[in-house]
Amino acid sequence: MTHSIVVADRDPSISELVVGELCADGYTAVAASAVGALALCLTNHRPDLVVLGDFDLGPGSHARLLRSLRAGEQPFSAADSAVAVIVLCGEGEPGQLSMLRCFAAGADDYLAKPAAYLELLARLRAVLARTAAPRRPPVVRIGALELDCASRRAAYGGRALELSKTEWRLLDRLASEPGRVHTKADLLRDVWGYDPDARTRVVEAYACRLRRKLAEAGADAETIANHRGVGYALTAAEMPGDVT
Repeated sequence: MTHSIVVADRDPSISELVVGELCADGYTAVAASAVGALALCLTNHRPDLVVLGDFDLGPGSHARLLRSLRAGEQPFSAADSAVAVIVLCGEGEPGQLSMLRCFAAGADDYLAKPAAYLELLARLRAVLARTAAPRRPPVVRIGALELDCASRRAAYGGRALELSKTEWRLLDRLASEPGRVHTKADLLRDVWGYDPDARTRVVEAYACRLRRKLAEAGADAETIANHRGVGYALTAAEMPGDVT
C-alpha cells in the first residue's frame, strides 16, 4: 500500500526537497507552506502522516497547532484528528522543552533541524508501522447505530443524532473499537488533546450528553457503558448487527 504524506513547512525549499525524496522512495507526498494549506491537505487528501515543520507562529507554535488538530478546532475541524504527526523543529527552539510540549500535545515523533533525510525516513517508517491500520469504511454500523465518517453524521435506528463536533469525536472514538473500554486518559488525549493526567470531568460530561441523545433516539441507557474508575465502552449487544 502506498502511504500518503503531507510535508508542511513555511520554507518551500525544505518541503520540496523532502517531498521529492519521499516520492522517489515510493510515497505519495504533497507540500503545504502555510497553516491554511495544511488544513486543506488534511481535509482533501486524508494523509497517513504529516511532517510538521516551522510556520513562524511564535514560541510553542508546534504544540499549539497539534492541540488544535487533535481537538478538531479551526482550521482543522474537517481533518482527521488522529493522523500521525512527526514534528520537524527549527534550531532556534529550546529543544528539550519544545519536544516535551509536542509529545504532550500529541506528536508521534520529534526531530530537530537540521535533520538528515535518512533519519527522517527511518522515523517515518517506524511511525507508519506503529499507526498503520485498515482504513475504516465511509459508513460504520454497530447494531442500530450508524456513523457516516465522511460527513460526520450519526443516526440510531434511522433517527438522526444532532451532535456537536466534540460529541461526534467522542462517539467516533468509542465506535472505532466497539466493546473495548476506552480509559479516561486515552479519551482525554485522543478526543480533546489534553494531558492524560489533567484533572477534569469533561469526559464524564460529554458521555452523559451522548447517552441522553442516544436515549432520545431509542437506545438503551447502557449503549455507552460506564466502567467506573476505568472509562467508557460503546456496546450494542442487544441490537443484532455487525461492524461493517
